[in-house]
Amino acid sequence: MIREERAPAGRRGRGTMRSTEQGDSARAACTAAGILAVLIWSTSFAFGRSIMEQLGTFGGAACIYLLGGGLGFLLMVLRGGLGSFQRMPSAYLAVCGGLFVTYIVTVQAGIGFARDRQQAVEVILLNYLWPGLTMALSVPIQRRRARWWLAPGVVLGIAGACLGVASGRGISGWHLVENLRVWPVPYVLGVIAAFSWASYSNLSRRLAGDGRGSGVPVFLLASGLALGVLYLFWREPMRWSGRVELELLYAALFPGLLAYTFWEIAMRRGRMGLVVATSYLTPLLATIVTCWYLHVPLGPRLLVACGLVVAGAVLSSHAVREPGLG
Repeated sequence: MIREERAPAGRRGRGTMRSTEQGDSARAACTAAGILAVLIWSTSFAFGRSIMEQLGTFGGAACIYLLGGGLGFLLMVLRGGLGSFQRMPSAYLAVCGGLFVTYIVTVQAGIGFARDRQQAVEVILLNYLWPGLTMALSVPIQRRRARWWLAPGVVLGIAGACLGVASGRGISGWHLVENLRVWPVPYVLGVIAAFSWASYSNLSRRLAGDGRGSGVPVFLLASGLALGVLYLFWREPMRWSGRVELELLYAALFPGLLAYTFWEIAMRRGRMGLVVATSYLTPLLATIVTCWYLHVPLGPRLLVACGLVVAGAVLSSHAVREPGLG
């Protein structure tokens, strides 16, 4: 009879410890990727609006995502990632892919349809309701527990977004109604974008989990194709220059490809709560960067609006907890 030799208990313990440490390190790296995505996104709308002003609403956005998605798809093929993509759950590819494309199309259309740069900044602020909505939607989608102050947090974020919409003409409710009456389409698109991205962030974790593979390059490419089809119906002149080519390259590589890839990694395999908490600063950072790059006055009302959105998202986050999900 051959006796099976077993490793000493101490050696087994050290092996388990190393495995745990490796798992913690991998989770920390995924979390760091999500935080980096948040920082990159702070620059995305400034460059996106500038590109749209030169290449058209849908033409400029289509160029960004076709280039970013095409590069990502090429890298995926070269790394042999098509197999892992094909093995991903069909529900994830269909539902999350649809939400991803919806988000890209609505947020880009909202910024592009804005009648001026001031309104574009207001749409960006509306879009940044998604951090608070992400935590709120995690209650029904991921079955997290919510405390009573979740509702005040969501209301506070909405109040900040409304103040941001009214910031161009004043702070009263009549000014808000007037802004919405004159040209409401960009604001509606900004709200749809916020709900779409909050839903995507939760469902990508639930439907795909921490498995290998990612649909982001394909989702980006699909978004670019959808925007390209819309460009066929809204043909606008394209004014190419050295500046717009550099802006396009940056927007496609960093906010377009890397940030979305990093975000998905963080949502599926990182500490979701910490990453979303970091994203609370994005409305403020994105508004400051966009105002600086597009030469839009950064008034006190807009800063107060950003602060309310951030405060609402923070309150929503602390109201939602579930052990083991970060």
